[in-house]
Amino acid sequence: MPDLAAIRDAVAARKAMLAEQDTEEPSATAKAVARWCVKRPGPKRVYTAKHSGNLDLLRRTLDELDGWQEEKKDGQGYKCRLVWVASAGDGPKELLRHQMMNKFEGMASLADKAETERCLQRARDAGVPGLGPGAGSYFPRTWILPGGRGELVEYLKRKRLKGYQKHGTIIYKPASGMQGTGIMLIQHEGNLPTESGHVGRKAAVAQAYIPPLLYDGLKFDLRLYVVVTSVDPLEAYLHREGLARFCTEPYKTPSAKNLHRCYAHLTNYSLNKYNKEGYVLATDSQTDDSSNKSESSDDGRPFAGASKRPASHVIDELDVRGLIDGEEFWERTEDLAACVLRAMQPDLALRYRRNFPRERESLSDAAGPNRSAPDLDDRRCFHVIGLDVMIDEKAQPRLIEVNSSPSLALDQEVEVVNEETGESRVRKQVSPVDVAVKVRVMRSVLRLVGDRTLESDLRPICGGGKEEAEEWTLVDRCRRLFAAVQVDTSKGMSAAHYVRFCRNAGLLDLGAFAKADLEIMHTQLCAQQEWRANEPAQKLMRWTTFVRALQQLATRAFPDQDVGAAFGRLLDHVHRNADDGG
Repeated sequence: MPDLAAIRDAVAARKAMLAEQDTEEPSATAKAVARWCVKRPGPKRVYTAKHSGNLDLLRRTLDELDGWQEEKKDGQGYKCRLVWVASAGDGPKELLRHQMMNKFEGMASLADKAETERCLQRARDAGVPGLGPGAGSYFPRTWILPGGRGELVEYLKRKRLKGYQKHGTIIYKPASGMQGTGIMLIQHEGNLPTESGHVGRKAAVAQAYIPPLLYDGLKFDLRLYVVVTSVDPLEAYLHREGLARFCTEPYKTPSAKNLHRCYAHLTNYSLNKYNKEGYVLATDSQTDDSSNKSESSDDGRPFAGASKRPASHVIDELDVRGLIDGEEFWERTEDLAACVLRAMQPDLALRYRRNFPRERESLSDAAGPNRSAPDLDDRRCFHVIGLDVMIDEKAQPRLIEVNSSPSLALDQEVEVVNEETGESRVRKQVSPVDVAVKVRVMRSVLRLVGDRTLESDLRPICGGGKEEAEEWTLVDRCRRLFAAVQVDTSKGMSAAHYVRFCRNAGLLDLGAFAKADLEIMHTQLCAQQEWRANEPAQKLMRWTTFVRALQQLATRAFPDQDVGAAFGRLLDHVHRNADDGG
């Protein structure tokens, strides 16, 4: 009798040997990578040849880090660990396996104010907890215009008739605007841009005005930094440092008489720097000379009294004054940032997998729980976003907006007067507060993505050992189902394809709908899709509409459950009953 165990061992050993053999001739690029990254590891390099913008912050940080250097020469990117670009479209067509790029495709479009609100609304509709707008929420009530104009008009009328002037103010913002351009404070619907006019037809958002917590009588906000290291699965960290940006006129409750005073109501640095009487420059002397502090400044801390200060100093001072609990504030802000990223993550993951695909999941696996930790192929990009947060009068953080490309500049504008001629001119000089804050943030980011070293300033908000509740991943499980069904996720789903999916997913077994119901649902939902040149045709179901379709199926199949619970039960049913061979 032959020794079957010995034969099995021999076969296994042979398979292992064949698997280890490299049967293909390595390319010239692969040889170069091996030579530079293995035989001659040298310093960690950052490839910047494709970046045409301001690199002062990156270069200053690299100078302070041991074992790092910039690679400026075009064609030398294969030597580099990080590829630094101004936008995702500027990156190389293919990243080498050992490389990471500093932009995620799609982040810029999702940070558009209207798109951010759409992501949040989609997650709310799916029953994801923690995203409800209004009082007690991280998110002020928001209307997307021009579509939500009618509802906004009714809101302003109702507040005005009830005399709620303080809470009946809205901030109107162009959806893709920046640096304070086009922002208006409005209390009367008659002051909205004309519906048929040039401005009124453009995409915009209107947010309920947030009554702020004041610091020495001034309104302020916080620019905080979040680094996203993976979107499938989601992994992100909040840095506990940022910039506090102050208004340059004393705050007064919004009224018809002061709505035009932007220096009192808008915290944008790009606006307040033009207030010559109120704007206080951050100077080097503020870091070591406490005699320069004003009577109401924060006890001689560095940059005391400046219109731009380190966020951590302001939070600490508010804690000392008893206005907030500092640690609780940071924890709630981490939760806020996590909520925003969970809402944006499915869109980002869908685009990421078009460039860095992995083996398609079965319907059963796609509807199941998300993977807990990313691997090497999940970390081909990273992205630093700016999170603009305001502390309201109840000491709670509230989201203002997301910035996909926060300023990396280290300079500030200074007016210089010629003593002889009396003429003044504006010149730029290094801003010590920007250096103190941004270099600290950038150093932590580079060490995280380059060395996988987590500094104490960075706190995990998603992934990174942080537990994720299943209800937070409902929309992403829908995204994974859509990717499992669609070979090309940039294309939509036909009615026949949708019905076939429902059959294979076991949804017809629930008995709440028939094939004809599914076809009617497909037609009705597709008809509600807004036409966009970069989206699939109107008759094809886009992935965002696919989420709405599953939501409707869930509420019909489990009418006694709330939306979130019904959605979870529907996905669990697919996870258990999908016929992946159908």
